[in-house]
Amino acid sequence: MIKEKKDKANEVISSVEDYLIGEFGNFYEQMGGKNLYGRIFGLLLSKTQPVSLKDISARLQVSKPAVSTTAQTGAYMEVFKKVYMSDFPREDFYTVSIDFLQTLIKPGVIKISMLSEKFSKACLMISENYPDYDSNPELKDLYNRVCYIKQALLIFIEEYDKFGEKVKERISKELRIHNIN
Repeated sequence: MIKEKKDKANEVISSVEDYLIGEFGNFYEQMGGKNLYGRIFGLLLSKTQPVSLKDISARLQVSKPAVSTTAQTGAYMEVFKKVYMSDFPREDFYTVSIDFLQTLIKPGVIKISMLSEKFSKACLMISENYPDYDSNPELKDLYNRVCYIKQALLIFIEEYDKFGEKVKERISKELRIHNIN
């Protein structure tokens, strides 16, 4: 009876791992990323302990060099975290960074910030090259639209920063409650 329960638990664990590996691989591919990156992410999400490159490679049936390159990229992007395991000093182990949600969202916020700078430049172009832009209805309309969008983007970034800190605090609290490292 105990063996049957353990076998059933292992079967469920394996099914969930397979699901996360496949779905995250597909998700990343649909978002323009690498399928392997998503598959590694899915595997690491399903594990409570760090996983060696050798084990990732075996589980995903992918070459160790491909896994190594992708895992290093994930660590550089702060989605994966390289972990030292004293029992295996010559082997690389990885886990998911606790702040991975922030890391996934951050590039979008950076792009919005860059876009805001473009709108700021457009506002300056109008006001510096035609200081009396208010007297020209077309210029006034263009200036108002461009500056409105710039301001909306800046508000979004400001609110995201506030929201991001609250989310971080809440996630940290939940992780402590559920004893997740």
